[in-house]
Amino acid sequence: MQQEKTNAFNRQCISEALIRLMEQKEYDEITVTQICQMAGVSRMTYYRNYSNKREIFSDYMKMIVDEFVQVQKSKGLQQRSYEMILAGFLYFRSYQRFIECLHQANLSSILQDGINYYIDQYVLQAGEDVMRKYHLYYYSGALFNIYTEWMRTGMHEDVQDLAKIVYEHVKREHQT
Repeated sequence: MQQEKTNAFNRQCISEALIRLMEQKEYDEITVTQICQMAGVSRMTYYRNYSNKREIFSDYMKMIVDEFVQVQKSKGLQQRSYEMILAGFLYFRSYQRFIECLHQANLSSILQDGINYYIDQYVLQAGEDVMRKYHLYYYSGALFNIYTEWMRTGMHEDVQDLAKIVYEHVKREHQT
């Protein structure tokens, strides 16, 4: 148990170090040594957890999604509700710096992977109709595009308006 907490802490430190380093230099210019120095961990710790920098961001994205699910559950938010969709936009807005790093490094697909991870881990039920997965992945792509465009253009649009757009489509789909 203590080792799991230590590993989680080290992964968090490594992720945050990479994000901070990206404020200073390009993703491709950042070395493992620089990440380890900024994170305060050894190279052995780094390689125990990751084999490359992309894995750092993928792991961090999954951590963000898992945290969101805990927030969603603690607030009693129901899937497909306007409140849950709005909470998702607000939650991911708080990680704007991270998502900008993904975009800057041409790794925006990790955000898409995160949305798909949410669907696979928390929405789809075992034995569910395979066509439902395709419907959900359709929405995954829509959410990805809405969020990345919103971020790219400076997040000037009201988050509630964006959540309403998504909710109207989800509600329409649920009625059919």
